[in-house]
Amino acid sequence: MTSSIQRWEGWAGLAIGMIAIIALIQPNTAAANLEPVPEVAPDQMQSGSLLLRMRSGYRTASRLNTEIQLKVSGLVARATVSQTFQNDGAEWVEGVYVFPLPEDAAVDRLRMRIGERVIEGEIREKTQAKKAYEQAKRAGKKASLVQQHRTNIFRTSVANIGPGEVITVEIEYLQNLHYDDGTFSLRFPLTTTPRYIPGTPLPGRQGSGWSADTTRVRDASLITPPVITRSKDHKVTLHAEINAGVPLVALTSRYHPIDVNAVNGYYLVNLSNGQIPMDHDLELTWRPVRSDAPQPMIFSETLGGRPHLLMMILPPTAASDAPVMPRDLTFVVDTSGSMKGTSIEQARQSLNFALDRLHGADRFNVIQFNSTTHALFHRSVAASRDNITHAKRYVASLNASGGTEMRPALEMALSGSDNETHFRQIVFITDGSVGNEDELFTVINNQLGNTRLFTVGIGSAPNGLFMRKAAAIGRGTFTYVSAQHEVKDKMQRLIR
Repeated sequence: MTSSIQRWEGWAGLAIGMIAIIALIQPNTAAANLEPVPEVAPDQMQSGSLLLRMRSGYRTASRLNTEIQLKVSGLVARATVSQTFQNDGAEWVEGVYVFPLPEDAAVDRLRMRIGERVIEGEIREKTQAKKAYEQAKRAGKKASLVQQHRTNIFRTSVANIGPGEVITVEIEYLQNLHYDDGTFSLRFPLTTTPRYIPGTPLPGRQGSGWSADTTRVRDASLITPPVITRSKDHKVTLHAEINAGVPLVALTSRYHPIDVNAVNGYYLVNLSNGQIPMDHDLELTWRPVRSDAPQPMIFSETLGGRPHLLMMILPPTAASDAPVMPRDLTFVVDTSGSMKGTSIEQARQSLNFALDRLHGADRFNVIQFNSTTHALFHRSVAASRDNITHAKRYVASLNASGGTEMRPALEMALSGSDNETHFRQIVFITDGSVGNEDELFTVINNQLGNTRLFTVGIGSAPNGLFMRKAAAIGRGTFTYVSAQHEVKDKMQRLIR
């Protein structure tokens, strides 16, 4: 597919509808010999799981396994994600599972496996796909529907799962890799951070999420998935085949132990423990051997008898000796309730590290936000020793609580006037757990001026959609800091 490596931002209006041609006997909705089960409330959950929609309420599926297969060629990855689950109750039910995918994933294939039967899906406009799914569901047919509610949130619905039945849904997508400072990285989200939903609740709801739709997030019920914190039966396995095109000096996983084997120029990656809990995003990084000259390479593949080629050129890794212009740096830090625990500690460490790297000619300020917004200084001040010491005491006092009212903090940071003698930059430190991304992108676009906006994603599952796009609109970069041991390395790169 020659156009498949483009960024497909228009996919939000599409869905993949898969309608089985297998006619079933009308499901018996009587709950014969159904044992009492504890009801699961969607608002009690915090990371991904399949829920079965019973007459008595939601119930967590007894088993959900996820298998990830990745094939990387240069800057492009093709992924196959298989999810298997089982209905161990006595009712015919509908399964609902909202799951994260990388924010730049372009889903182009869906298969549903029921025993030995394999059913291929097809891409349709969202409204048409949903209508076909509902018709098949009412007719008692096997049907599955995958819908995209954000560029990084997908929802699978599977109709008419019989008692004891096992179903596997396979999704394939293409993804561009991230390349920065001589390092490639690929991140796969394994969990979701609950999003803060601002606005007044609206009557009715579109989805099964824990939040009502609101005046500021009109699809909130679709992007607040019913999920659980952790389950021993909720595991993921990984197999990756990486064709980097050049020898590598390192291939690592930041948060999960892996085994790496080099075979004929390819690097084969598997999880050392076989399976891992789905409680932290998975990230692979690899770094080519340094070169003082550009490195061209070509990747080839034959599909349907036709050759497809991808050319990639790696830039040289020469250091820059360009003079550094004095900066006016505003640090904005999220102190909302979702930042509790290790996230707020990572944020404090990141701020302290950045403050220590300021030069005497720089200016700076610190803004924190949760339900309210507060600035340390009325305006940017000189990076003197006294001011930095005062700022460090302020950072040490930061605690996580309240809501994530991000817009006032963005507007405050962007409201400063441009200065010809200093380069204005904003470093925005957050987990991005909000549902009103489009509103925030509009604020950045309208008020940015000559400022540069850099985003730092904090925690085990930051909102990659907000991080990437806010940095792109802000003409900056994004950085993930998901563990305390990597604060120094990543913040040093960002400040440099």
